[in-house]
Amino acid sequence: MAPLAVRNGVRDGAEGQAQAQRSPFAGLRIGQEQGGAAPASGQSGGLEQAVEGYARAFADAERMRAARLPVLPHQELTLQQAGERLDAADRQVGQDLRSALERNPGLAAGGSQNQAALTAAIDRERKFREDPGLRAERYVERWGKLEEAHDADRYGKGEDDAKQAMRSLAGEIKRDPQAESIMKTRRDELGIEHGSRLSRIVEAQSEREAMRLGRSQGLSR
Repeated sequence: MAPLAVRNGVRDGAEGQAQAQRSPFAGLRIGQEQGGAAPASGQSGGLEQAVEGYARAFADAERMRAARLPVLPHQELTLQQAGERLDAADRQVGQDLRSALERNPGLAAGGSQNQAALTAAIDRERKFREDPGLRAERYVERWGKLEEAHDADRYGKGEDDAKQAMRSLAGEIKRDPQAESIMKTRRDELGIEHGSRLSRIVEAQSEREAMRLGRSQGLSR
């Protein structure tokens, strides 16, 4: 049997090599849900790997989109599988990561250099998800951007895309009564003009009525 010092030396060397090859997202710490317990160490490690895998697959597909090239079938499959692994590890973190990357696709690139920024973005999305006041602010922000895109490309493909996104957002607002209530009570503070498209959507009594209003306001196909 090898002397203890030798065995320790081999073990220490192996550990050092393993640490050097660790995921750039090792040690990822996502804020816990309110009242939630911290994940076990094994679950945490699986989540780190799932986040890294999804970010890498997203960045690969995003490079194609940025170059105005179609995402290849194997890239779509890799992204889909990475998303499934991420949801299996923690569905809420998966939701927050997707939201973060939708807002800032560049976060997926850069590996360990972007670890802190991506972790902070995931945590920020969690806070928005949990706080109806923050969600209300974001709904208004998103609507404003979509309305600008809609008006800037009248009769073009950009207008059609914006219409579809605005209809989707209108439904999202109507399915979030807490945030919708804040949008009503803080209308002036949030910059929702009386009589505007968004104001009418918020005042609608149901999602169906909001969709009908959307069609009357030029958001139909």
